[in-house]
Amino acid sequence: MVASIDFITILGFFVVVPVHAQVLFGDWVGIWFKGSVKEKGLMVDEFGTDKAVDKIPTYGYVQSWDEVNQQFTSLLIQFDDDSNTWMDAVPYVVTVVNGTPLDYVAYGFIPPGTLPEIEIFALIMSAKGKEKAGVITKGSVKTVGGCIIYNLGDGINFSANESLQMKLIKEEKVPQEVYEKVFPP
Repeated sequence: MVASIDFITILGFFVVVPVHAQVLFGDWVGIWFKGSVKEKGLMVDEFGTDKAVDKIPTYGYVQSWDEVNQQFTSLLIQFDDDSNTWMDAVPYVVTVVNGTPLDYVAYGFIPPGTLPEIEIFALIMSAKGKEKAGVITKGSVKTVGGCIIYNLGDGINFSANESLQMKLIKEEKVPQEVYEKVFPP
């Protein structure tokens, strides 16, 4: 009699526990992020060096996931103060180093040759997410460290410590001009 009560108790426990779909790295595909990139560094030219700081509004869109190489391809769209407009989307490759789909460390870079003025743009980052019923509902990306080196031509270079902070946003919160940089009309 005791054994049958224990079996019913265990069976009841499994019936009562809700089951959710497991979140996978690929579930980040199609998600938008909003935040900023902060650059703090040195502008170097023939006259010497000057300190420079810039904070650039940035949107990110996770375009694809490569399971074999453990890589996301994302698109970064940044605001250009000089032209007062959003720049074209730039591919950004993110390689997962370790962790789970909701808490991982990765490094990312703009592929060499993508933008001729960028010699290196590389970040080490931490990504965290929360899910509800197997769907990612919250997410954030923050850098652990990073750097950028621009060759601006005419003997002018900009080298900086780079930091990025972004939070997941719903697609309907993305400005139309930014959305069209990823999905042209």
